[in-house]
Amino acid sequence: METDFEEFHQLHSDIRVMKYTTGKVYTRNQSQSSLDDIVRSYSRNNKKVNVWAVRLKSKEQPLIGTCALISNEHKEWEVGYRLMPSFWGMGLATELLLKLEFYCFKTHDINMIVGYTYSENKASIKVLTRCGFEIDRTYKKPGDLRYYKRCTSLR
Repeated sequence: METDFEEFHQLHSDIRVMKYTTGKVYTRNQSQSSLDDIVRSYSRNNKKVNVWAVRLKSKEQPLIGTCALISNEHKEWEVGYRLMPSFWGMGLATELLLKLEFYCFKTHDINMIVGYTYSENKASIKVLTRCGFEIDRTYKKPGDLRYYKRCTSLR
């Protein structure tokens, strides 16, 4: 469990990973609090927060990221992912998002998922559009937040 925390903290203390999420890195205490919140949501059987560890092939491999499906404040199912920078550009985010789509559309009664990213986050925009998401609207806030959605079923 200590190794899990160290890997989780490594992910969340990298500014390259956190740039488009919180915009700042987590301290050890913030990482611990976040991990505790995730574990608590599972122990309470909270179906509105789903966060999974991402590893290559087996549990023995190090944590390379996380992916999530969360019911947001608008009662939408929001998808998200974070990967260690050494695993960027390998198609893993696309693979994760396609698996999340399958999970939502084929194994659960979810007919729309959404994703948010900033206009300067070209890599995530590519992943979202490659997976069939379409831009729905742009929020004129600092950073130009874009809202993407993917409806109904897989291609």
